[in-house]
Amino acid sequence: MKDVTDELDGEALAALALSLPPEPPPPGLRERVLAALPQASRFDALVDRVAGMIDLGADAVRGLLAKIDDPAGWEDGPPPARLYHLPYGPALAGVDVGFVRVPAGAAFPRHRHLGEERVLVLQGGYVDSDGTVVRRGDVDPKPAGSEHAFTALPGTDLVYLVVLRAGVDIDGFGTITVP
Repeated sequence: MKDVTDELDGEALAALALSLPPEPPPPGLRERVLAALPQASRFDALVDRVAGMIDLGADAVRGLLAKIDDPAGWEDGPPPARLYHLPYGPALAGVDVGFVRVPAGAAFPRHRHLGEERVLVLQGGYVDSDGTVVRRGDVDPKPAGSEHAFTALPGTDLVYLVVLRAGVDIDGFGTITVP
């Protein structure tokens, strides 16, 4: 059973602590505490969805998503796009997988899908030629034989994950086939 003097001692200690002048924290404490916290990524909420789409584990996907802001892995694609080819798991044999970046406000030309395509928007968004607005977190599947164009929304560059089967024929660029 708790003694009444224990409560008084606690109150007295609290009053004493509040009466003392504040002690400054040791140098570097804030930096050490922040460095010890797990680093959040703007893509954390999408890791599981990306992992499911490309048949890789969450840790591997986090590493791939961390490369989106590194210009080193990107290559020129059909103008105005840039491409970043990605590894993928065994369940996706016969596909091409990658990130696609389209500058904010830029139009991607009309194209026809030779096979199914699945897109997951990771950043930004776009307006499809049919008027549909597709935003971060949305999946936009396109069946084989479908055609469309789109325009990236203003503000932030559009970045999406694409899983492409067979290939795509792009007006003014030509055909990209899946190896």
